[in-house]
Amino acid sequence: MRRNGSDPKASRCLRTDLTDGLRKNLTERRAGQVKRETRYDYAAAVAMRYQRSGREQKGWILDEFCAATGYNRKYAIKLLRGPFPRAALPPGHGRPPVYGPEEVALLRTCWEIADHVCSKRLAPFLLELLGRLRACGELSDLSRGLVDRVAHMSPATIDRQLN
Repeated sequence: MRRNGSDPKASRCLRTDLTDGLRKNLTERRAGQVKRETRYDYAAAVAMRYQRSGREQKGWILDEFCAATGYNRKYAIKLLRGPFPRAALPPGHGRPPVYGPEEVALLRTCWEIADHVCSKRLAPFLLELLGRLRACGELSDLSRGLVDRVAHMSPATIDRQLN
């Protein structure tokens, strides 16, 4: 069944990857090939033109981009819509950490006391373990809030903090 006048036999996206089979000698490289390192640079250069174009022009731009990079058409659409992968995020980017070094040190101590048990077994046991340590006077120098934050850590958080 045809949709929007499309013909699957006359697909616009080329099936050949021009970056496969790169020869060691750079002078033998065929015209139109793009190095693997420069694919994202090429995508960034084409993206603004793609985003400003109409439906028909986007199809032609996608044809050109797929032929040059060898990417699947759907992946090329996703890539050209942006944002592009960055090498590194600026410092201070993202959600601030919830647990500080004091919580991690207390968690590591509890983990060592529990003989390095896995986090799924340690998490339900933490509240009782910290209560017994407080009763023995081992946690007298730590605040109640710090102990409560450690006692209510999830197993996934425990794994992240201990690794």
